[in-house]
Amino acid sequence: MSTVTVIPSRDAQAWRAALGVFPDADVYHDPCFAGAAAPADLWTVGDGADALAVILARQALPEWLDEAGGDAETPNGYAAPLAIGAGERLWPALAAALAQAGVVNAFLRLHPFLPHRVDPAWYLGAPHPTAWIPLEAGLSGAFAGGRCSTHRSQVSRAERLGHAVRLTLAPTAARLDGFRSLYDLTMQRLGASTGYRFEDGYFHALVGLGDRLALVEVTDAAGVLVNAALFMRGAAWCHYHLSARGEQAHNSSGHLLFTAAAAWAAEHGCRGIHLGGGTSAEPTDPLLVYKRRIGRGDAEFRTAGVVVDAERHQRLRAEWSQRSRRPGRWFQAYREPLA
Repeated sequence: MSTVTVIPSRDAQAWRAALGVFPDADVYHDPCFAGAAAPADLWTVGDGADALAVILARQALPEWLDEAGGDAETPNGYAAPLAIGAGERLWPALAAALAQAGVVNAFLRLHPFLPHRVDPAWYLGAPHPTAWIPLEAGLSGAFAGGRCSTHRSQVSRAERLGHAVRLTLAPTAARLDGFRSLYDLTMQRLGASTGYRFEDGYFHALVGLGDRLALVEVTDAAGVLVNAALFMRGAAWCHYHLSARGEQAHNSSGHLLFTAAAAWAAEHGCRGIHLGGGTSAEPTDPLLVYKRRIGRGDAEFRTAGVVVDAERHQRLRAEWSQRSRRPGRWFQAYREPLA
């Protein structure tokens, strides 16, 4: 008999205890990250030696639908479904519980290095290329090979220019203020969407990660902060999270930053630092090309769509197509802009 439990992210102790049986859990699965942007729930299903865990943030349906209920999605990042034993067989029990709670469907962000614990019959998004820094051979082998030659030369250049790097473990909210100011200016300069802008509560939540969170800062020869980033460390993987850069920062400053982060992650036995991908799925995307100059590892990121209530899911997609007069491209098509 399957047992379904739901734990809110505010109950960090119970959440972490429930995750303790899943050896693949990463830092993205921690309640401090999962609930940082919006409240989230940890849904677990157990049946004997088999178990399934999924983190979901519920959201109301768009107002124009004028319909009760909502859908759900995993938080930003890579909080992929986790399973032990034959946990995938428990998806129907979880889907039934979600449907009873009024959820139409769930949009899942998968992990680039963990098994995809989803049903192959479900919607699976196209792969997006990403880059990572391999650390299995330690720091000495992290930036080896011709693909990282630009990175190595840029690090030397940053040092000649008098740049200095500092890594702070478990930064306090007050310690993050300088990063936050530079990050906000960076997002304004780039015209970033609201999805890349965060309130105070987001950074305060990240502080709960303790020494799994590192703030890496680079100053120029005059002592001015020119580049900074947040890195999060799990048991096996480290992740490049948010970054900020001064308008006049030299390109080499970022390369110095990644070297310091790699040293920290390697010291803790991480297999690598995932840098993420570009702003598109194209292999020529400028941001991806930049990351590949730093990390010589190639990976891919995918998403999945779980239909919980098939009748409502199809009806909502049809309503959007009727209004927009074109077929939907997204799994949650009714969230696409109508215009």
